[in-house]
Amino acid sequence: LNTTNICYADCKFCSFAAWEKDPRSYRWSAEEILAKACAEPVEYDELHIVGGHDPKQTSLEFWLPVIEQMHLRIPHVQLALFTAAEIDYMCKRARCSYEEGLTRLRGAGVTSLNGGGAEILVKRVRDLVCPRKATAEEWLEVHRVAHRIGMKTNCTMLYGHVENIAERVE
Repeated sequence: LNTTNICYADCKFCSFAAWEKDPRSYRWSAEEILAKACAEPVEYDELHIVGGHDPKQTSLEFWLPVIEQMHLRIPHVQLALFTAAEIDYMCKRARCSYEEGLTRLRGAGVTSLNGGGAEILVKRVRDLVCPRKATAEEWLEVHRVAHRIGMKTNCTMLYGHVENIAERVE
């Protein structure tokens, strides 16, 4: 589920994101998210949620009660929620460590992180295409902490834009 397309990361390649006043912008309420996430039939076993850097939705305060409700309503479903870039944004906004933020999310029911936001984990590339998103080191550290506390993660590499082969390998 893509629960909002409002994002202020301003990544150069993104055609998904919208500014708050853009006519195509949207932001689901907690009730809308729960209705869609827990809709019948619930014969699925994993749910992915990603969004953007939305200051009104991408926060621990917004998500923790929603996740707790999801976990209660669909306990058999693995909740693969958020990218490391979103976790970085949430934790910075909450002024907490990655460990504290991820531990709270895991306690609410998050089982794993999605791989988005990695793009190419090289400073030169990130400075060009996503300078307002988590740095490569921050992205990797979110994953290290997630693994340390028992969460699974993956990585999605977006390539074919401004990077070279050596940067893809790196």
